[in-house]
Amino acid sequence: MQDPTVDPIHRFFAAAARLWRTHPFESTVAGRVMSMDAPELDMLAAPLCLVTDADGTPALWWAETIDDSMALLTAFQAGEPDVADVEEPVRLVTFEKGTEMHPDARREITREGLEVADKDAYPMLVVLDGTGVRAPDVDDILLTTLCIEALADTVEANPGKARAMSHTTTVHLAGHAIEVTIAYPHADIEQPSTQVSSSGKPALVKPAAQAPAGRKPAGRKPTGRKPVKAH
Repeated sequence: MQDPTVDPIHRFFAAAARLWRTHPFESTVAGRVMSMDAPELDMLAAPLCLVTDADGTPALWWAETIDDSMALLTAFQAGEPDVADVEEPVRLVTFEKGTEMHPDARREITREGLEVADKDAYPMLVVLDGTGVRAPDVDDILLTTLCIEALADTVEANPGKARAMSHTTTVHLAGHAIEVTIAYPHADIEQPSTQVSSSGKPALVKPAAQAPAGRKPAGRKPTGRKPVKAH
């Protein structure tokens, strides 16, 4: 388990590197919808899925509601994930090839000492919400780190080809000990017959620098999920 005092960006990169080393995209759950429970955060049956884009880029996405996950799956299948009609934030982590990243970005990652598992596994996090694609804030980074670490624990604890599984772990994050359970298959979502692919990846994982802050339009009903704040 990572040191809870580590900077959120370093923690995120370390978690993504650990997940990559578990070879999750070769596991039983790749391309299938799982569920994530974190009762302390009022998060129940949050859908998450390991997918591969049309150009072969591995990715992990997770949503806070079933409706948003289905909206994202529909948008993925249509090749337009960046226009998915979602109400709550949906987080997407892609593992990018170093040769396809801007040299300045690679240099900054090296300069900051951020952990990368492989030359083809630079983690990039973006968020989809009711206004489109936006850059992540600290809350997005912390919640996604929690998801990644819990998923890595789950894959490590279930290395076989189980038809179903459920694994509970405790993630220490931002001064909190958070119990997380990841289960497969998701009890309330029909599993896709094949891996989801997308022809709209570039717009999804490389948002413009002037992307909007991503506030949801008035009238959206909040989930009431407790935020995780860094101390």
